[in-house]
Amino acid sequence: MNTPPQVSRLLGRLSGPLEDDGGTSGPSWRSRTTAEYTIEDSSIRIPRPLYRRLSPDQRTVLVDAFASGVKQRELAAQYGISVRSVKRLVRGARNAGTTAAHT
Repeated sequence: MNTPPQVSRLLGRLSGPLEDDGGTSGPSWRSRTTAEYTIEDSSIRIPRPLYRRLSPDQRTVLVDAFASGVKQRELAAQYGISVRSVKRLVRGARNAGTTAAHT
């Protein structure tokens, strides 16, 4: 098979032996050191679920503000969340059949 050198190196890295880290099923993505790069635990942040970032009261106020005409971009900046998260909250409130997000 005639594969490019990048693919051959990648296949070699993927088919190599896994390190025994004491009981996990594979290599840890949180802390890994190779000759090419180092990933530290503190450099990776797992985002908290949306329901943990905002209280139920904050979600209600956000959805009500959107219903009264405040732009999604402004709400995202005000609450420190993405515009996509604002859209999810508004859509969730609509799907629940209320003007407030209680999820």
